Order: sequence, then C-alpha cells, then structure tokens
Amino acid sequence: MSGKTVIVTGGSRGLGRATACILARMGANVVLAARSENALQEAADEINRSGGQALAVSGDLRQQNTCQKVVEEAVTRFKSIDGLINNAGILGPLARIADAEPSAWTENWEINVLSPVMITKIALPHLRARKGRVIHISTGMAVKPVAGTSAYNVAKAGLNMFSATLAIEEPLVTTITLRPGGVDTDVQATLRAEGAGVMDPEVFKKYSTRELLPPEIPGRAVATLALYAPYDWSGRFISYDDEDVQTLVKKYK
Repeated sequence: MSGKTVIVTGGSRGLGRATACILARMGANVVLAARSENALQEAADEINRSGGQALAVSGDLRQQNTCQKVVEEAVTRFKSIDGLINNAGILGPLARIADAEPSAWTENWEINVLSPVMITKIALPHLRARKGRVIHISTGMAVKPVAGTSAYNVAKAGLNMFSATLAIEEPLVTTITLRPGGVDTDVQATLRAEGAGVMDPEVFKKYSTRELLPPEIPGRAVATLALYAPYDWSGRFISYDDEDVQTLVKKYK
C-alpha cells in the first residue's frame, strides 16, 4: 500500500478513470478532476465502494480557480500531493491548418497545454515537498505529425516541451510525458467518426482499423509511473510499452 495521494485530471472516463481505479488498488488516495460532475462522482463512488479513498472535484480545468480548488481540496482531504496525472485532453478540431478555425485551436490549447501548466504550477509546492511526480499523457503524434490533427499534434508537442523544461527547472519533481498507444477512449472515437475527410486516406485507414487497447493496459503503466517513476527518468518522453516501463510495472504489480 503506497499511502500516496495522486490527482488525476480527466478522471471521469476512459484512461483517467481506469488509471484512478488502479491507483486506488495500489493503495493510493485519488483525487479525480473533470467537467462532467455526475460521471466523475460515479467514478469516485466506485473506488470508495471497493475500499479505496477517492475524492471528486468537478469543474472546468481551463479556469485557474478550478485548478486551485482541485489542489486545495486534495490537500485538505489527504494532507499532501505525491503525484499529478495530466490526462484531460481533446483531439479536435479535426481540420487541416488552412481550414481550421482559430477559436477551435484556442480551445484545444487551453485544454491540452494551458490547463496542465496551471494545475502543475499550483501543485508544485506540494510536489516539491514530497519529491513527487507529474505524468503528462501525450501521443506519438507529438513527434510524428499526422495531417488533419494539426492542433492536437502541436499542442501535445508543446506539452512534451513543457515537461522537459519543468524537469530542468524543478529538480525535486520527476516529470514525464507518456505515449499511451491507441486506447479505446473518446479521442479515438472522435478520430474514427470525423477523420475520414481530413486525414490522408491510408493514414486514416491505419488509425481507424487498428485494434484499440483497453484503458486498463496503459493505465497500469500510468499509475505505476505516478507512484514509482525513477527520478532519473525526469524529462523523458516514453511509451507505455517501453521495456523499462514494463519492467517497472511488473515490479510493483
């Protein structure tokens, strides 16, 4: 039992919810944050009924006061913060650069980049005190761009660089960006529903027909990293199925 406390954004469904449940089974206190109040509370209730300790804090994480509320309620309830998982994110707009509306890019960046920046900044004093860990959920598209997902590509590349910079500036905090693979989540559902008209046909075929992972598979890696990632991994962009990640997972399974 870890006895640690971890915040999970986007914790109401998909990868975030699966990760939160795994964290609870590993003995961590979990603070779930997302906009969808009912689904978020259901996720927290599921963990609490199973003998875990979970707190749901709903709100729009694009707003600084929501990020502040999440951190404050985590500390009030559990006294400390050992980990932060920046999982909340969106894929859209699915559009090529020439066709995309700037307002849609703004929403994408607010959710995928600025929200993680804000909540990480607010949590930093608590993370420093515990020599904590921050795990940012990224994508292979951050390093190998795909036409039609331009806003997502650029935002996740920015998230990678934020994590790498944070590693330099905050030596007491371990910060990692993770590629979770093709996971059965809302992001993949959006890609399959809307990608045909904007992605290159062969690329769309590849992405829309591949077998998707259950969220629990990469979720195990995310949870393990949030609790036990080695300090010398800080600043890395890694994949859930990298050999050293899976060795760590097996160690703490």
